[in-house]
Amino acid sequence: MRLLLCIALLTLAVSGYRPRDHRPLVATKEGRVRGVADRSAGGNLFFSFKGIPYAEPPVRKLRFREPQRHALWTGVRDASRHGSECPNFDQLRNNTRVGDEDCLFVNVFTRQLPGEEYSLAGLPVMVYIHGGGFFFGSGDADEYGPHYLMDEPVVLVTFNYRLGPFGFFTTHDAAAPGNYGMLDQVLLLQWVQDNIAALRTLAVVLSDRFYVNEITEEIRLASAHAPLYKYVLDHTGPGRLSFDVDLPVPSNLRWPAPELGVSHGDDLRYLFSTDSLPRERPGSPGYAIIRFMVNLWTNFARTGRPSSDVLPMPDWPIFTEHSQRHMRLNSQPALGERLFEERVNFWQTVAVNEQWRHPVIMTPDGC
Repeated sequence: MRLLLCIALLTLAVSGYRPRDHRPLVATKEGRVRGVADRSAGGNLFFSFKGIPYAEPPVRKLRFREPQRHALWTGVRDASRHGSECPNFDQLRNNTRVGDEDCLFVNVFTRQLPGEEYSLAGLPVMVYIHGGGFFFGSGDADEYGPHYLMDEPVVLVTFNYRLGPFGFFTTHDAAAPGNYGMLDQVLLLQWVQDNIAALRTLAVVLSDRFYVNEITEEIRLASAHAPLYKYVLDHTGPGRLSFDVDLPVPSNLRWPAPELGVSHGDDLRYLFSTDSLPRERPGSPGYAIIRFMVNLWTNFARTGRPSSDVLPMPDWPIFTEHSQRHMRLNSQPALGERLFEERVNFWQTVAVNEQWRHPVIMTPDGC
C-alpha cells in the first residue's frame, strides 16, 4: 500500500442536523445530499454519504475523454447507497460482468459533521484509491467498509474510477489519448479539496493491491494539487505483471499449500470491513489487532509518525537500505532487522531472466 499523508478539513455544510437524526443533510459544492447514520465496529456513531457524483457520466462524447466536473443539481440527492461501479469483470463472482459506464461516484464517511456543536478541524482526511490492476474492483463499502476506521476520529473517502478499456484504451493520438482512469483520480482529489475548508494538506491512501508500478505516476499527479508525504508498502520486481503470468509454472498448479504467513493485500482486512467476511467484534483477538493496525495508520495520517495508543510499541524508525530495520506487527510489536537475510542473499546469487523488461504480445488464447 502506498500512503501519501497530510491533514485537511472537510466542508460538508450541515443543514439542520441534530444528533438524533438518522438522515443527515449536508451540502457539497455541487448540491445537497442526504446520508445515513451508522455505527462503527466499536459502537461509535458515524455518518455515511455514498454515491455522490464527482464527474459527469463518461458516456457518448465524454467516453475516452478527460473527466468533466459534475454540474450543479437542485433538490436533494439520496446518498444512502452506492452508485454503480465502473464496468469490469468481478473476479470474486466468477468473472461476472458488472457495472455501468455512469460510475464516477465518491463515498464519504465521518464521525463528525461541521456545525455549532461539531467540528472537523484537524481531522485527517484519508482518501483510499482501490487496487485491482486497473481492470477490476471499486471503492464500494461492501469490499472496503468504513466500520473499523470509524473507530478513530478520521474522515474516509473512497471512490470509483474508470477501469480496463474504458479507463486506459488509447489510439496514441487525440482521438483517444488514454489514462482516463488516472485523470479520474486526479479530478477526485480536486473534488475533495474543493469540499475542504482552510486547506492545508491532504491524506491519500494509494493501494497497490494488484497494481503495477504506474501508480507511482499517480504520486506525481497528486503532488501538483497538495503537499504529500509518501509512505510505501510496496510489492514490485520481475514478473510483477499479474496478467502476464498464465504460464504453466509451479506457482500456478493447485495443491494444498502450507500456511506461509501474511500474503499480499492481507493488511487490508485489518483496515476495512468487508461483506465477504464476518466482522470482528470488540473483545476478540482479531479485533485487538484491527484496533492496533487502524490506530497505526490513522496516527500516521494525523502526526506523520506510525505510532500506537492501543498497544505498547517501540519507536518505528525510518527504513534505510543500510539498517533495514522494520516493525513486526502482531500482539507484541517489536523491531527487527534485515528480514529473511539468508534467503535474500541466496536469491541475489541466482541469475535472473529479466524477460519481463521486453514487450509481451499475447494471443487471444493467452499464449
